[in-house]
Amino acid sequence: MPIVQTVFATLFGSLLLLSSFNLNAKSLEDFSLPLYNSEKTFQLKSERSKGLVVLNFWATWCTACIKEIPELEALKKKYTNKAQFFAVNAGDKPHQIGKFIKKHGFTYTVLSDKDKSFSKAQNVLELPRTMVVDQQGKVIYDSDKPPLKL
Repeated sequence: MPIVQTVFATLFGSLLLLSSFNLNAKSLEDFSLPLYNSEKTFQLKSERSKGLVVLNFWATWCTACIKEIPELEALKKKYTNKAQFFAVNAGDKPHQIGKFIKKHGFTYTVLSDKDKSFSKAQNVLELPRTMVVDQQGKVIYDSDKPPLKL
């Protein structure tokens, strides 16, 4: 009898733990940020309607950000029909961003978070950081490393 109770308690505890992940899933409110080199504005709600939204937070001085560029580019190429990729620059000036893009050659759209207010609101304390947002606005991935797959 104790074995059956132990197994039941373990299964029940596991189910509670799994359900808590869904209950605590973070939603990302609609927001807008300017594109770094344009008068255009990114709006999450609009981009979500097209599929998953990948937000990569970075800065020009961040060596770990530079190292993950090839991995993010490969993901973008692989999932181009499933996800939209955006690089959220935290605090750099437009001319710094432009120079960086030319040097490192990444192709995803760069959003400007000049005063880092959006990054701070998302509790982005260290760079790099990647979030994946689904079509309902739920953050389904949030890590200091890019996802392996989408």
